Amino acid sequence: MVIARFEFLAEHAEDFCEEGQLIVEMPFDDIPEMVEFTKEIEHCLHEVLVFDGMNIISLREVSEKNPQT
Repeated sequence: MVIARFEFLAEHAEDFCEEGQLIVEMPFDDIPEMVEFTKEIEHCLHEVLVFDGMNIISLREVSEKNPQT
């Protein structure tokens, strides 16, 4: 199992979070499932932290280090 903590942009938070919140944690069966969901909503996100059972990974830091061409 993978836990993702999504931090939403303020203008999109109300679509995903309880009122007044910007952060939601969601469980996923595996990393590919989490990546697929994240790609669908990436325009709404400020940051995503992923816990894979051993590591906490910042997807923003990973994407900044490995920009798509």
